[in-house]
Amino acid sequence: MRLVFPGPSYALAQVTVRQNDLGQWTLHAAKDFAFGERVYEFWRSDWPFGGRDSVVVVASTKLDKFDLPEGTVINLDPKECAAKKDRSGHFQFSGFDLLVSHSCLPNLTYNDLHEDEDDEWQCAYATRDIKSGEALTIDFNSVFWDRSGSSGANDCHCGTSKCVGTKAGFKLLPKEAQEERKLMTWRRVLPPYQGEKEADTKYLGMALTPHVRESWRADSELGCDCPETAPSSSSSSESSDDSEASDDESSSDSASE
Repeated sequence: MRLVFPGPSYALAQVTVRQNDLGQWTLHAAKDFAFGERVYEFWRSDWPFGGRDSVVVVASTKLDKFDLPEGTVINLDPKECAAKKDRSGHFQFSGFDLLVSHSCLPNLTYNDLHEDEDDEWQCAYATRDIKSGEALTIDFNSVFWDRSGSSGANDCHCGTSKCVGTKAGFKLLPKEAQEERKLMTWRRVLPPYQGEKEADTKYLGMALTPHVRESWRADSELGCDCPETAPSSSSSSESSDDSEASDDESSSDSASE
């Protein structure tokens, strides 16, 4: 299936898409961002045909210097790119956001606690200060439950101090790495949660996507220990009450990891 898709500029995103020496398409910051700042907003929907097939994306008219040349073709396989799943386990198509890379110590995170799961727009936030030109990364092991069938999933060479040697998903992490991710706030801050709001430290698993949390709960029913975890953002009243997670507040009342 071929889709004509606009570049990041349609969402006013200050990011750029590049192709590395291996022919892989990656997403990069086009300006400096501070810890907690919103880096970009993106549109998401169900992956065509239930995620059974790859999608060939063709870049539309170039509207900004950060957009790809018109006609640029990118092949996206939901099992290989950063295609997240919704709470029910269905692949989501999220445009240029699919091009983020993996790191065990990422510079991006999603705010699934305060944002409505049913909203077609979602935001990515900085987990630390990001420099212009830096590759944008998420932690596949916090975003995916089990992607062991993806090529290269069982190896990670991100080179960070937190590297766990795999990007196969939360289910396949060592116990210690799982426990660490459970304790993180949505901005990936660990105890003692310096600079974090008390409401953001109330539940376990807030740095995990809803699909990972649901899968974790399902495993818990089979005998794994699963303490109280973050509620569904679409059903929790706290979602709206605590939705002060704006760009300015996020960056002003916190300190970087």
